[in-house]
Amino acid sequence: MILFDTNIWIQFFKGKREGETLQKALLGETVVMHPYIKGELLLGGINVELEILIDALPILNTPNYSKILDFIKSKRIEGIGWVDSVLLFCALENQAKLKTLDKKLNIQYQTLTNSKQ
Repeated sequence: MILFDTNIWIQFFKGKREGETLQKALLGETVVMHPYIKGELLLGGINVELEILIDALPILNTPNYSKILDFIKSKRIEGIGWVDSVLLFCALENQAKLKTLDKKLNIQYQTLTNSKQ
């Protein structure tokens, strides 16, 4: 299961190299969506066909505010914003890989999973 951040979706829609990982994953792996990413993409004005694609993906639920805040405090999350903290939590909570072009978010993810992307 893989959660792709908005920045990779944008590269995918533009046909850029950075979106190739998403393209391959859509063909062979379980790609999941988060409501915050979906919202950002819809605000960007995607077309109907792409909206249908996004709507077909499994959605990760957003936990309540206090659960996210506890996560931020317990893991000492710093240097990323609220939305990125929520995405990080949801990926880890659902045992999904998190793919992003955001360097700070990627560092947090790698630190918490001891992985290299």
